[in-house]
Amino acid sequence: MLTFTGFPGSGTEFCDVTTQTLTRGSQYQTSFLPEMENGQTYKVMVSATYKDFLPLQFAVHVDYIPNLDEKTKFVDLGTHIFYKNTTTRPVDKFDFQLHGVSSESVDDDQSSYSLTLVDESKFHSEYFALEGQENVIDLTDEESLSIPKIGLNTAIVKDEDGSFLNSERKFFALKGQQTQIEMPLVAKLKDGELAVVLTWTQGSHTESSNVEIQDLDLHVEFQPTDTVKCIVDHTLRQCNGVKLITDSLYTDGEVKNIQAIKFDKLGDFNYMVYASRNKKTVPQTPSNALNV
Repeated sequence: MLTFTGFPGSGTEFCDVTTQTLTRGSQYQTSFLPEMENGQTYKVMVSATYKDFLPLQFAVHVDYIPNLDEKTKFVDLGTHIFYKNTTTRPVDKFDFQLHGVSSESVDDDQSSYSLTLVDESKFHSEYFALEGQENVIDLTDEESLSIPKIGLNTAIVKDEDGSFLNSERKFFALKGQQTQIEMPLVAKLKDGELAVVLTWTQGSHTESSNVEIQDLDLHVEFQPTDTVKCIVDHTLRQCNGVKLITDSLYTDGEVKNIQAIKFDKLGDFNYMVYASRNKKTVPQTPSNALNV
């Protein structure tokens, strides 16, 4: 059950409370949230309940996104996980790994980073901050007793020297979830430039003497002229001012992959940006067996 109310301080808090029930396995529902004629966006609060799990509260940015058919529009409620208590913490301490992803000429080995943690269940409220950090930020044993808060959090990293743009990432502090949080850093962009970043942990599955490797790929498709079509991905990494940069990190028996696509400037034509899933089977070796 979803209960929608206005966001505090936005003026929408005086709107009527509305509830909506999601059917089992449903992915899409007809939206009752109004779309502003001038395209202006707004926020609403959502309370979600499911069986005997603790209720969730989160804010939704109502911004209608056109589907690829340019006919259907949708509002993304985001990804959320129900849990039953707020006392069972992850076993391992959290650490935040900062990596430059968009420019090889800008060194991320600095000590000018700040980290802020935000509780998404409390109206995006900040509750923890560190300054003067290096590119690996570890929480102390004492801090890890209560930080991060159980549930959905947002980590915000800022570079006080201004070499990198602010980086934000949502993560869940729940038992069984990842406690090493990868924070991609995009070097400061020039006017008109744009960057899209995808990060993920490589998956693998053993079948007999082989290992199935599961990965993601970032793609951008666009047609700059009537006779030229660009598809930038892992096979063609540069086309008409759009460039793909990749990096991989091996930590704690896992492979962390990063792909960043940088636009020198945006043209007056449509771009399609999407991620695809791929898998390949390779013979098992001592090195890839560690990642299973």
